[in-house]
Amino acid sequence: MWFDNFELKKINDPTEIDATALLRFDRDDLRLIDYEKRRRCPKCDVIMMRHFFSERREVEVDECPSCGGVWLDPGELTQIRRERREDRDPEEAAKNYFNRVFAEGLKARRASR
Repeated sequence: MWFDNFELKKINDPTEIDATALLRFDRDDLRLIDYEKRRRCPKCDVIMMRHFFSERREVEVDECPSCGGVWLDPGELTQIRRERREDRDPEEAAKNYFNRVFAEGLKARRASR
């Protein structure tokens, strides 16, 4: 799914249109997609850069260095919206972060006792 510059940042803005319809778009399951292949911007025709969408480093997006447009792969918009929702609740975000970072280590430490 393509977003022009700044459109993705507006996706959860209450003054913007309801974006839930974007979470359910038709796709061709028979079409093979090489997620490792570098994409070209549909507007500028330059190679897009890959980077993480936020400090959490959970969603890697393809962004055009020229126009700032963003390609999202299937499921990435849902992940971004979930991340933003959690960020609104700092206590929940802290708990989720702690679990992601330390859960396996704590589980192993408890098991070794």
